[in-house]
Amino acid sequence: GEIYYLIATNASILVLQPWLIWPPALLIILTVLSFNVLGDGLRDSLDPRNLSRRN
Repeated sequence: GEIYYLIATNASILVLQPWLIWPPALLIILTVLSFNVLGDGLRDSLDPRNLSRRN
């Protein structure tokens, strides 16, 4: 179908111009890392078991 044609066309573009993959890949990596840091910060601030370690 048409979706396979679109995928094949885009795959050939990425073979010819591989630098096009870097901006979305970097944004995905930064998004995942920021959610991890946010989750760690929320856990550290809201976890009641952490109260004894905080001075």
